[in-house]
Amino acid sequence: MSDQCQITRRQVDIYAEFDGNSDMYQRRGRSDPEMSWSAWRTIDDLRRRLFIVSVGSASENFKAAVLADVEALVPDADARAIVRNLVERDIRALRRGHKDVDVLDKSALFGVRAAAARSTRTLDLMKERCGIWQPIKGIEAPCADISFRYEERDCVRVQMHFSRVKDGLQQDLELLFHGSIALRWTEEAFSMVHSAPRPLPKCQGVRWADWTFPLLQVFDSAWLQEHAGYPAAAGRQHFLLVSMNDLVDVLARPDVSAKWIAPA
Repeated sequence: MSDQCQITRRQVDIYAEFDGNSDMYQRRGRSDPEMSWSAWRTIDDLRRRLFIVSVGSASENFKAAVLADVEALVPDADARAIVRNLVERDIRALRRGHKDVDVLDKSALFGVRAAAARSTRTLDLMKERCGIWQPIKGIEAPCADISFRYEERDCVRVQMHFSRVKDGLQQDLELLFHGSIALRWTEEAFSMVHSAPRPLPKCQGVRWADWTFPLLQVFDSAWLQEHAGYPAAAGRQHFLLVSMNDLVDVLARPDVSAKWIAPA
């Protein structure tokens, strides 16, 4: 990670309160002034790498680097203990989901806490399928980046920055999701552990034929099914937005507003 920062005990406490679930933290409606997204990502990264070390899948050089980072980035001993406890809980959850941890595949090792949850819903994931979603005409190229913000409690405004792609579209796409009940962001570098069904549909046309189509809908979604017991989930659909640097999943109503806008 290029934006690692030193972590305080208070920041670790906030992260642990939400078990690293940034969606839940955001939906609280107010950010703690002592918590930054750089700090959140640093703790996430340390937790992921400590997990790999703790299950015995790290080389000695990798292990030494991780332990040195933990000491340097989390100077408070109690804060380090909390992070290690989170990792131990991840491992216990993983063992409950796998009879033999020694035969874990790479996606499970890098999935950290998500891996155990995915392992218990393998059959649900096998039912999932992705289809091209076109809320507006003119989506003919891949997207470079995605940014988003909450307009209100259940309304998410998303900008898909198509104009940043060389020889791509000259406009950006703005989407307004109504009745949103969940959102998750994944850095593209971790797309190998993203649970979207493969293969993903590609862009149409020869120029971009090797690139994933940037707007998708997930059918028979296991993630949506996890929310099915809540009244607010009624009528929601699972949308997946894909860019070269981000993946964003949204559970929202199908009445999504879409318009092309000039690049910022």
